[in-house]
Amino acid sequence: MESWFGRSFQPDEEVSVHVFAPIRKVEKLSREEAWRKLEELSDQVAARVKAKNIPDEEIDAAIDEACDYVRHHAE
Repeated sequence: MESWFGRSFQPDEEVSVHVFAPIRKVEKLSREEAWRKLEELSDQVAARVKAKNIPDEEIDAAIDEACDYVRHHAE
């Protein structure tokens, strides 16, 4: 084992093995496909908002509130 790590282990060190299910690779989207999906999502949201007759002022206020929150609560 020490040869795999390229060094000797210290008396207070130990090696453990963990087995995990393989992580599925996420398909990499092209910029064009990502943009198309974003536009589709935007169109779906717009259709829901239009169906509920939400005033533009209320939408703008919600967007402003979300943007302000993100700016002041960075992780």
